[in-house]
Amino acid sequence: MVGGVLAALRAEGEALDTIVAKLRSPGRESQEYIFKYFFRYIDSLAPEPSYQLRRLIIERLASGDARFKEMIESSWLWDNTKWDEEIQKALRSFQAAEPTLEDDDVPF
Repeated sequence: MVGGVLAALRAEGEALDTIVAKLRSPGRESQEYIFKYFFRYIDSLAPEPSYQLRRLIIERLASGDARFKEMIESSWLWDNTKWDEEIQKALRSFQAAEPTLEDDDVPF
């Protein structure tokens, strides 16, 4: 039984690491996939946001990525009680950046 619990915990940690890696990737398509299918459930993978996830969110809020702000405000992760002061500060000072077009975004 303990082995199964440890395996499940390890799998949850690996899943969270993979989600953070996909959100950190330069490919907007990978990020959108995570936002669409997984982001709102990440709080089921850990009792609180990982350091890597918190750093990524702060970086993306500071860069003006509105998708991160919208997902945090709409998903109610960890009942919105586990976001530290640094994230709260980044949310309060958020200013949206103009989206840049990638080659994949242009239909021709």
